[in-house]
Amino acid sequence: MVTPLRYALIFLLWAMVAVIYAPLIPAALTLISPALSLTHWQALFADPQLPHALLATLVSTTIAAVGALLIALLVIVAL
Repeated sequence: MVTPLRYALIFLLWAMVAVIYAPLIPAALTLISPALSLTHWQALFADPQLPHALLATLVSTTIAAVGALLIALLVIVAL
């Protein structure tokens, strides 16, 4: 007796999820089309700021990872 209601509620929840995520489909298509363009990739790799941006990203990520490991080690040592 409760099973049909359960399935109806599950369907309703999935419908709500679909309504929430449906606007992302056109946005994803809008983002994918330039990502497949060769001219955009050539412009990206021709940019003189790219090496500095990659280095800054690498340094920032390394500092964040080392900091997280240090905090985790301090918590473990404190226990």
